[in-house]
Amino acid sequence: MPSSRFARLLRRLSGWTAPGLSVEPHVRDERARETFPYIVEFSVPADYAIPPGFECERFRGLRFCHVLAPPSPLAPTGATTKLVTFWRDHESYEVQASSVAAALGGGPLVWQGYQHQVQIRNKPKWWTKTASVYLLAVHAVAVVGTFEALRSHYGELFAPGDVQVYSQDAEYDVVSDQLDRSHDGVQLGEPFRLSYKVRNVGAATTALSFTPPRVTPVTGWDPSDPLTVRPDCVSVRSAPTSTPKADGGLTLRDDVHRIPQVAVGAVEEISIAGVARRRGRFCIAVDGTARSGILRRLVFGDSPFRTALSVRVWPPLGIGTAVAGVSKDRCVFRVVLNSGLAFPDGVGMTATLKRTAGAAFRFVHPVAWATEPKTDRTVGTELTELQWITHPLEAKKDTRLALELRKPGVTEQGCQEIADAIGINRVALKELRG
Repeated sequence: MPSSRFARLLRRLSGWTAPGLSVEPHVRDERARETFPYIVEFSVPADYAIPPGFECERFRGLRFCHVLAPPSPLAPTGATTKLVTFWRDHESYEVQASSVAAALGGGPLVWQGYQHQVQIRNKPKWWTKTASVYLLAVHAVAVVGTFEALRSHYGELFAPGDVQVYSQDAEYDVVSDQLDRSHDGVQLGEPFRLSYKVRNVGAATTALSFTPPRVTPVTGWDPSDPLTVRPDCVSVRSAPTSTPKADGGLTLRDDVHRIPQVAVGAVEEISIAGVARRRGRFCIAVDGTARSGILRRLVFGDSPFRTALSVRVWPPLGIGTAVAGVSKDRCVFRVVLNSGLAFPDGVGMTATLKRTAGAAFRFVHPVAWATEPKTDRTVGTELTELQWITHPLEAKKDTRLALELRKPGVTEQGCQEIADAIGINRVALKELRG
């Protein structure tokens, strides 16, 4: 019988059989598809036992071996039994026949041959077995229960911290008559408190943590220019965290650092307190984190949020001037009154203008009444004093006065020089109310 690998391959493909070995057609077809098992039996004494150190893994192709016990436990003297070895194929046994016989220490070989026919019980369909159906039902219940548990606790495990931050007012106003007052050399300022709200719009209870709020003054914004957009503090929302919580004009206190539990849909009102010591506009940046899903936090960390609040600190009365327009023989100046308090009877004002001799004045819009100007015609001086009375001023509102100057030959440069020289000498508070 050929023993080479090439010969074995030929046998598998062509169904070749060694002389003297009769193989049925169905066995030959099966052998063409896979290796055919080979059985070897040895005769051993009735009290034989496989040596303790013997291992099937040491012999390539040896599937298992077993000893057949005699039918009676009290076997007569000299009785024998069989040691059966089961091999993957004949070639595996043929190569290792002597070594396996020595390792087993058995008796003589009494029979060897291919496994010829095998018949086993038909395996029933899984759905006809009660145990299989029961096992399937148990697994189905376990899977459904797992998904239900994950759904019920999704928020606690995976939900991000999702909050909505909003405020009732677009801009907070601080009005005081203490900005210019001091006591023992210390400027008093005006204490204030404002608030914003945080709503939990996520799927689970959320814990909130806050960093100290930061103050940024708004600069380069001209309230007298109607085309200038009022700052909304958007840029402050992404400002670096090194921004201080005070700039001298607005000093903040730390009120809230942490809220341990905010239910789904609940709203928390957060307050910020401080002291205002200077007029102007300020942006207060608020940064925090929302903490929800336990597993999500381990991977992505807490969910950050930030907002910015606009604060305007009003003086009792602030004044600003600028050139609004220049045309032939004509200049228009804009005078802006920033009124934090109400002046129900208006205010009386006096301005001194240089190099305006012979000029005519009037207010373009009827928001003030101007008296005839008084001019000092001293050569080299040429000062003009102008007086006017405004309409009633509302609290927390900017009032714009358009003052027109007409003078033959006035130029754009001359208008700018006049604007630079305008100075408000006096504000006569006729009656302060509210």
